[in-house]
Amino acid sequence: MKKYFIFTLLTILLSACATKQTQTTPHKPSVQFDTIQEIVYQCDSQNNSQKILVTYAIAESEIVAAQIRTRNKTTPILIRNKNITKNNTFIGGDNNRFTWITESANHNNLIRTRANMLTEKTNDTINGKNTVVDKVLFKHCVIDKKATNKINPQSNNSKKKTLKNQSKSAGKLP
Repeated sequence: MKKYFIFTLLTILLSACATKQTQTTPHKPSVQFDTIQEIVYQCDSQNNSQKILVTYAIAESEIVAAQIRTRNKTTPILIRNKNITKNNTFIGGDNNRFTWITESANHNNLIRTRANMLTEKTNDTINGKNTVVDKVLFKHCVIDKKATNKINPQSNNSKKKTLKNQSKSAGKLP
């Protein structure tokens, strides 16, 4: 534990010396978008099946970000990695802690697209060594069409909006 703390402290000190950045808080992204699409998924989790709500931000007909809300938590904004084309991969949080992966989709077919999983980077001890692993929080996510239709209005306002990180859950899932 002492070695890990000393290594972390040295890394912080060296990185502070190497950059002229004066900001002490991590950057919290905001995303410009034209419209949003909210989808309720039924997913497998470690102990049971659970509903999650995903808000997708769409700019100029392109999905640019996602934010996932469970019963008691909301992820930071996850930005779509456009370099990955075989699926839609959204990454975000401190040190890119969260990853949300769906089948390849665009704004026209998003409402019919399955999601693969939400993972979170965590520390785990493997063979006696502290290792960063991707813990699967939710997997095999299928759209709950009834709940999704209930929360989506028929028309979207086309004014520019900004998706910002939320520190608390915005309410109960349908």
